Amino acid sequence: MLKNIIQEYFKKGQEKENEFVSLINKSFIVKKASQEKDFKEHWDIEVNQSFKIDIKGIKKDWRGGELNENIHWIEIRGVKDEGWLFGGKADYIAFETVDYWILVNRLILINFISDVCKHKQRTLDPKDALYKLYTRKGRQDVLTKVKTIDLMFLSEKIIKKV
Repeated sequence: MLKNIIQEYFKKGQEKENEFVSLINKSFIVKKASQEKDFKEHWDIEVNQSFKIDIKGIKKDWRGGELNENIHWIEIRGVKDEGWLFGGKADYIAFETVDYWILVNRLILINFISDVCKHKQRTLDPKDALYKLYTRKGRQDVLTKVKTIDLMFLSEKIIKKV
């Protein structure tokens, strides 16, 4: 059952990556990451051999919730490694909304998350994870939720979907 869930998440991730690539590959040379680079270095595509992007689709507010374009989950610490924010090799993170992709420099995002989570408030409730450190039951990961509007203010580029 867990294997099926992981495969479904992976499949959805691949669909979002393909959607983003098809939007930008008319103007840029795009190379997809190998599965090993994706998992270990936390990036999905390299653009013009000059910068790497990790692509994040719209997520649910919590497991039983609906997809919500107004928030995004940030992985501060992964289950098996440092996670994609602090341990990743991507230069940019592309966050999806219904109509746009928001490109945020990963280092700027690190500074923002470090600032807004500096009081280190913790929660075990995903519904209460906005700018708080959330760890899933039985896991070692650390996540937080951010408002999409904040990501828009941090962004270097916003790409309209066609």
